[in-house]
Parts: sequence; structure tokens; C-alpha cells
Amino acid sequence: METDKELVKNLIMEDEECIIQESKLFDQMSVMLNPIVVERIFKYISFRDLMRVSRVCTVWFKLAKIEKNRRTKIAKIFIVSENTKRMLESRSESLYQPIEIETDMRMELEKLPCVPSFCIVFMSKWLYKRYDEYFPSFMPDEPARKKLKAENTSRKFFLNDVIKTALRKYLPENCEISLNVTYGVIGCKGDIPYTPLEIEDGTALSACFYPNMPGMQVKLYPIEQKQGFAKKFITGKEPAKALLFFVTDKGCGYVNKILKNNLWEKDFKVALGGAVVEQSDSIMGSIIAFSGPNVEAASILIGPEDEEKEIRSKLEILKDTGLQNNDCFAYMFTCIARGASMHAKPHFESSLFNEYFPNIPIIGLFGTGEYGVNFLPNVKWETTELEHGAFIYTEKNYRYGYCTVFVVIALKKDN
Repeated sequence: METDKELVKNLIMEDEECIIQESKLFDQMSVMLNPIVVERIFKYISFRDLMRVSRVCTVWFKLAKIEKNRRTKIAKIFIVSENTKRMLESRSESLYQPIEIETDMRMELEKLPCVPSFCIVFMSKWLYKRYDEYFPSFMPDEPARKKLKAENTSRKFFLNDVIKTALRKYLPENCEISLNVTYGVIGCKGDIPYTPLEIEDGTALSACFYPNMPGMQVKLYPIEQKQGFAKKFITGKEPAKALLFFVTDKGCGYVNKILKNNLWEKDFKVALGGAVVEQSDSIMGSIIAFSGPNVEAASILIGPEDEEKEIRSKLEILKDTGLQNNDCFAYMFTCIARGASMHAKPHFESSLFNEYFPNIPIIGLFGTGEYGVNFLPNVKWETTELEHGAFIYTEKNYRYGYCTVFVVIALKKDN
């Protein structure tokens, strides 16, 4: 198989004769057919622009394909409406500004660098219920809406399908989307250093986009009450390294049973985090599994009584895993009773995480119950005594209340 450099070299040789013949008439075009020049330009454009320019000619198609395959960094977006921003600043209500959040959404999706194959979306229930008002131009056209209504009799899941159809206008057709409606949204603005924000009561959307990455698979499993359901991600050639649970009220009891039977009794080693959400991809909820030889993950529980010094002690242990030395992404699942009301300041726990892991972007949500375990690879945490506080030990129960769960997922580089 040709390497990228060999392919570029061959393209230069293939097109050299054509470029020479037309150079007198098309000096400017000959430059744009030069693979070295084009390759350099393609490094700075979004994946949507790459898809557009790949249709120009064979040379550009091949070079765009090379560039798309190079982009293996996970992308994220975080959209907060202007009225929510003002509420955070002044603690007072203001008028809705639907058009602004729609514009921000379009801009963020247009400039996505990677070609996503999997997308995880956290949407505040306020934004979900008023989606048609906030994103009028994102709505499917009338024929598409009629088709979705005919396919889905549930009003709730009809809106799910509408939103996923709208997002696919900006994403590849084969990109799988997991949509979770939450009580509050956590995300981060900008790039390194990231600025985390916890939107506990407002209009916001947070999402991450996974491209096809060597050594990592991301799969969605709508929760089903079927015998052997858990075997899909618990066993097999590539068992899960990390599991994210998004559970509705109807699925809480069943999910804890799944975890008890498969994690506790079989001593299955996996990072785990999740929360009880208002709505997910199925009536009972959904599970997202991360697997693959290059995946390593860790998770840690922050207890109901833990304050700053206890949280810092646990983040130090999480840091000792060394996962932050790889390409990482983090998730935070926390109780709606925590946040600013507990710590007397906004964005407290996400900011502490950012202090210890400034290079790791984090997204997450507020729920009415949390799922998690202490799973800390490379650290003998079971025999470690924390400087402050104590570990929460799982006793055949994986659902908690008034807690926070941090999950770090790392993609190790090929040797």
C-alpha cells in the first residue's frame, strides 16, 4: 500500500506532463494542480470544505482523501444562547434570542475539522422543547417531516428523529448520532487552555465528534430487555474499555441489574460513567461503548460530602494514571443538586478538573442519578490512602445520588 508521501509523489509525476502543457495558458491553474501546494492548503480547511473540493478533479479528490484520513483528533462544540449567557452574568432573566444560537450552531458545524463517524449530543430540555423556534432553518422540509411522522408514532421520538435529520445536513450520512436530553449541560469554550462552563438551568448544547481512528471503535447500544443483551459490549474479541450510560427513569432498575451481573460478579474491568437523563435514544436509555487496542480509560467517583480538598485528592489520583499523556477526551456526569448551589460558585468542579487536566476538553450533563465506578489503571488505588476523604466503594450498586463521575478516555499512539 502506498504511503501518503509516495502517493503525493506519484500524483506529481502523473500530472507533471499535463501541467507543463497547459502552463502557458493556465499559469494560475497549474499552481492549483500542484499536489504539494494543494496538500498544504487542504490542511487549513474544514471537513465540509474538503468534501466540496474533492469533487473538483481526480488530483484534489485523492489529496482530500489523504487529508481526511490524517484528521484523527476528536472535535467538540458547545453552544450557549445569549440569554443564558446574560443570566449567568447578571443572574436575571432576559428575552429569548433564538436566531443567535442557530447562527452559532451553523458556524460550529461548518468549521468541524474532522470527518465524524460518531456524534454524542447533550441538549438541555429547554432547547429540546423549543427546537423548532431556536433552529427554524435546521428543520427538515415538509416531505421529510411527513416521512418521519409516518415512521414514528411516538411524539418524543419523532422530535429525536427531526433533530438527527437536521444534524445530518452538516454531517456525513453514515455518522451515527446519540442524542440525550438532559437537565443541564456541561461543555468548554475555545481550545487549549479550555474554559469549562456548567449550564445548570438554561439553553445549551454540547457535543463531541469522533472520526474513524485506528485502534478505537465507538458503538451505540439502545437498551433492550433481551437475554444476553450485555454480551454485545461486555464480551467478544474487543470488549469495552469504557461505557457511558444514558438511562431514563424506565431503565434505571434494569441497568443496575446489567451492571451487577456483568461487572461485579465477573470482575469485569472497565471505566464507567453515566446519568439518569430525561430522554435518550430509546425508551429505557442507551449505552455507548469504547473499545479497541489503542483505547485506555479511567473513571472516578466524587462523593456527596466531598468538598474542594477531597475533590483535589481524587483528581490527583486520576492524574497518576498518566492517561493525560495521550490524546484524551473527558466526560463529567453530576447531580442536579450539586453545581453552584452546593459549592456557592458556578463551574466549580469542571474548573477543578480543568486545573489538573488543562489539555483535555470536557463535556457532560446534570442528571437525577449517576452511574460510575472507581477504575484507575496504572494505579494501586485500592491500597492508596487519600490525603483527604475516602474512595466510594461499589457494593453491587452502580447508581448513586448527589455524586459526580469523571471519565477520561485516552487514545494511545501506535508504537
